[in-house]
Amino acid sequence: MAALAQLGLSDASASRGARRARSFGLGLTVILGVASAFGSTGCQGAAGPVEELSGKQVYDRHCARCHGFDGRPTKASPGARDLTNRSYVDSLGDKKIRAAVMQGRPPMGPGQPMAMPAFGTQFSEPEYKVLIGYVRSLSNPELGPARLSASESEPGSEPKSEPGPKPE
Repeated sequence: MAALAQLGLSDASASRGARRARSFGLGLTVILGVASAFGSTGCQGAAGPVEELSGKQVYDRHCARCHGFDGRPTKASPGARDLTNRSYVDSLGDKKIRAAVMQGRPPMGPGQPMAMPAFGTQFSEPEYKVLIGYVRSLSNPELGPARLSASESEPGSEPKSEPGPKPE
């Protein structure tokens, strides 16, 4: 206490100073913790890597169970459309493919218990773009699978196609 008196401080002002220091330390810890959390969740600055969205990823996660990983219907879903049939896929516009995915499809005929489920707004606009591109690539490998980077996911941008294998 004598030391406090020599500095011209009372017990109360020393206590306030200690509280301020603890508050500052706590605040700094919270700020650094939040900044660290954002850094570890993949948020990238302008110089960081750009995450790509692959049509194959979307297709494999939502469509392959019935249409098969290669675009041919699985045994469990014999009524699903064969997406490797180029004349069929080419006959569909992007809007028709999108409508089928959004609204679903009834069974193709009697004895076909399976119907295509409606995915509605489950997909974002970029996911629809790359999915449609990937569906087209299943029947036409020269198109290559569609990929979309996060920076291209702005309205009006088109997915890029990767070169596919050359037909022999």
